[in-house]
Amino acid sequence: MAAVTRSNKAFHIKKAERNEDFYQKQKLTQSGFDEWAAIVLFYVCVHYVDAVLCGDLTLSSYQQEPGNHFARLKAVAKCPTLKKIAVSYTNLLQRSIDARYKMLNIPSGSLSKLETVDYRSVRNHVRTELGLP
Repeated sequence: MAAVTRSNKAFHIKKAERNEDFYQKQKLTQSGFDEWAAIVLFYVCVHYVDAVLCGDLTLSSYQQEPGNHFARLKAVAKCPTLKKIAVSYTNLLQRSIDARYKMLNIPSGSLSKLETVDYRSVRNHVRTELGLP
């Protein structure tokens, strides 16, 4: 696969939308697999965030193309257009880590909050910043 660079902003948008499509088609909110739902929501946001970061020339090249989640989190906190959603993005990251590495179940009702508060905050803000409907 080719390296992701500023010229691949469209790649990140397409990947985010593909992940959203998967989330909806698999009806993950009703599947009983809340941990997978949390993971998919997080990765939708990873790609939306990367679409913004890769085009932000106020950031270093390392921050424009973060190589891991920790670097991306730092870039989100520094990026002027993403600071507003840093807490929601951090919540999505943490729930994803809980599900992937700590094998923790998502508590009842938490998925709904994660989707309606954190995911939608990140998604709506980033899509607005990118000029998308």
